[in-house]
Amino acid sequence: MEQPQTNEYLINTEQLRLLTLFHYISGGLAIVFSSIFILYLLMISMIVNNPQFKQSTQAQMNGISPADLISIFIYIFGAIITLGIIYGIAQIIAGNFIKQRKHRLFIIIVAIPNLLFIPYGTLLSIFTLIVLSRPWVVALFNRQDMPLT
Repeated sequence: MEQPQTNEYLINTEQLRLLTLFHYISGGLAIVFSSIFILYLLMISMIVNNPQFKQSTQAQMNGISPADLISIFIYIFGAIITLGIIYGIAQIIAGNFIKQRKHRLFIIIVAIPNLLFIPYGTLLSIFTLIVLSRPWVVALFNRQDMPLT
């Protein structure tokens, strides 16, 4: 089916193309920034493996040993790394779904937590929600026979 090249069609497809690109970039940045915490895990493991640290773990600090405190930090940094990488992958998948013009609800769900990442994530989320709520774009996502240009 040939789509007429109306002004609304050109504007919406260009904005969807830009949203695709920005979701790819945002997903990649989320993965990179969450991976920075791997350096913290490496530093913590170097501290734990230090012989002087092992000797000092004999002393207790108000009932909490340094080894217990370190293990809490390991769990926290592990959770941050895992959630960041998962969210970055979800953003890249959302960008791919925008490109394919399908799974509009998934894209909206992925865009909502991005509101917390001021200013870039907030702007990206607001523009994603605005563009995906337009009637023409909703119809585009509901139709499977439209071209993917």
